Amino acid sequence: MADSNLKPWSQVCIKLLQGPIFRQNANDKLWDKLEMYESDIQSFFAILGVSVSIDKADGFAYLRQNELNEEDDKISRLIRQIPLTEEQSFLCILLRDELNKFDNPNNSQDKSSVLILRETELYEQFASFYTPKSDQITARKNFKKNLDRLCELGLLKEQNPDDSDNEQEYEVRRYIRAKIDSQFCEDFMAKLKEKEGNNG
Repeated sequence: MADSNLKPWSQVCIKLLQGPIFRQNANDKLWDKLEMYESDIQSFFAILGVSVSIDKADGFAYLRQNELNEEDDKISRLIRQIPLTEEQSFLCILLRDELNKFDNPNNSQDKSSVLILRETELYEQFASFYTPKSDQITARKNFKKNLDRLCELGLLKEQNPDDSDNEQEYEVRRYIRAKIDSQFCEDFMAKLKEKEGNNG
């Protein structure tokens, strides 16, 4: 028996509670419902102290915790900060920088396309700035784990996960700019320089 309490936009809310959602194509029914019932969805989450951030141009949406005053702050937050390791944070900053270069108006790339990077290319850039603390084989395995983690968070998208014969490629999702902002980058780099200074 169907639940009469369900709304046409209930599935959208469930997906948002599970993580960011992305427009898959021009006929994405879930995304269509998000846009059609945006007001209802925003009202539902507002009760929980949360808003839905929607980027219609780049096709992604995610939940964002609203600022709480001292009295409201006693309520448990629905959206919790997901901690990143130092290596994951540095990788995010590197990816964000690559995306900014790709989206630069002076870039001759087709603006309707997405940024795709090969795993080896990513690792070489990462290792040139962030010296691995372990041997090459272990470093590559750890790097792959970091890539997998960023895929879980929706910041990267593995292109052909079932293709073991060819080198893996990743789409750098523009969602990364929403989660890794310029202030995060500045704070992280300042802490990294301070750490290097103390070690020196």
